[in-house]
Amino acid sequence: WNAYSKVKTSTLTKIAYKGMIMDQSYAMHKCTPSRAALLTGRHPMHFGMQTSNILPNRAYGLPTNIPLLPETLRKIGYSTHLIGKWHLGHCNENYTPTNRGFDSFFGFYR
Repeated sequence: WNAYSKVKTSTLTKIAYKGMIMDQSYAMHKCTPSRAALLTGRHPMHFGMQTSNILPNRAYGLPTNIPLLPETLRKIGYSTHLIGKWHLGHCNENYTPTNRGFDSFFGFYR
């Protein structure tokens, strides 16, 4: 949805004006920082993942003491599944999606 679009979206426009319009957003420049921010709700700078992607064979990942969105959703009864690229660490099974709150994962780690 975009209020400045030439495409008419009357239903989306109504929903937006009844709720909240967030028209300032920022995205990280690489995969790992973007995914870390999305899944934690925090800037990746807080846990050292703001600069680049986790490369293959690196012995680290998104710290496991930081709760992720799927872990929280799972606790309140949601089913959580991930399809696509993880890119948040896989050197240890504790870093993988099915150990970070996802019920299933179909994709690749890097």
